[in-house]
Amino acid sequence: MTEEKKAECVLRLFGVPDAAVKEAAGGFSPQWKAEARWKSRGAETLVALSAQNPAGLKKAAQALLQWGLTAISGLKDGQTPCFLDKIGASLTVWLAFAHLQNGENDAARAALKRARSLASAFDAAPDFRAGSLRFIRDDEQAGVYDDLGETALGGVEKTLRDLESPALSAMWREENEHE
Repeated sequence: MTEEKKAECVLRLFGVPDAAVKEAAGGFSPQWKAEARWKSRGAETLVALSAQNPAGLKKAAQALLQWGLTAISGLKDGQTPCFLDKIGASLTVWLAFAHLQNGENDAARAALKRARSLASAFDAAPDFRAGSLRFIRDDEQAGVYDDLGETALGGVEKTLRDLESPALSAMWREENEHE
């Protein structure tokens, strides 16, 4: 019988309160044998994920990504595309990668389609106004900066390159051939 080694990773999050991380980690299935520990300082939160085996770690990371995407969509003020869709498109590529790592190819393809849809909607009418968020007035002088790329689609492609996954990149190319 082969014994699997404990698996660990660290995530660096910005603007995520402790209570939100606690809520997300509370959704881990007991069968994953995964746990999250976190420490916040200012707007930065470091989350250390660990699990009894790599499969549990992959499932926990996937759950955190899904939670993050849900949280982002809840911050939008309506259905109009905004900068959160640009960020969400790149996070959705990470979710596709997590699905692929878990052997969920159909879910990975669906996530890539969703990433393309989010990116395309944002790129058609880019909106970086902070007023596109709930609870923020349009008359407040604020904007958002990211280093994903000039366009949301560029951000998706940058994320794909950063992940260095030939299988995910091939899946992306196949999906784009059908568009």
